[in-house]
Amino acid sequence: MKINFFLLFISIAMCGLIFFGFYKWDDDLWLSILSASISLIFLVTTLAMEFPDAPRSGTMVKVTSGIFFFVFLVLNILFSVFNASETSYVLTNGIGLCIWASSVYGIAKTKQ
Repeated sequence: MKINFFLLFISIAMCGLIFFGFYKWDDDLWLSILSASISLIFLVTTLAMEFPDAPRSGTMVKVTSGIFFFVFLVLNILFSVFNASETSYVLTNGIGLCIWASSVYGIAKTKQ
């Protein structure tokens, strides 16, 4: 696994913009930080990581991370629009992150 540092900086910049947008929209610092950190995880695995030893697995990890990124972005926007409770926000994001992590682990373990 290699990391493309230019795309890593692009991912960090995009997460900064996501943080700024959610903070200005909802004025809740904790939820904005959580949204930005989850977005950073997905964007780094989607954009910056490369898997030269397993190109098929790398493609599957990138596609899975990209799909989860867009799902989580829509969920976070919906949580901000409807002013969802902090508990439902944390539980939904935490469960989704665990599902994503187990999916990526299973894909990466095949090494194809």
